[in-house]
Amino acid sequence: MVLTKAGEDAFEQRILKEKTNPYVSAAPGNGTFLYEGIQDATSPEATAWRFSVYGGLKLGGDPQAPLEESTRLGGFTGPKQILSVEMSGITEVR
Repeated sequence: MVLTKAGEDAFEQRILKEKTNPYVSAAPGNGTFLYEGIQDATSPEATAWRFSVYGGLKLGGDPQAPLEESTRLGGFTGPKQILSVEMSGITEVR
């Protein structure tokens, strides 16, 4: 998912605040691809990821938010029950 400013703030405050959990961050390719991920301490099958490409490529084009731009993508892995709690306030679970 593309992270809007509100989604980015929620991701930072609610997901990445616990960097004591298993956490990884890397920038292979001299910053061409940046990523960070964290594993849920109580449900290790649940992970959250944040990515950016090409030094912060701007993404946009949502007809409902034409002025909104983002430079980051986010993603989650794990059972739907866990994800619906972790993602509340960030995005809709489908």
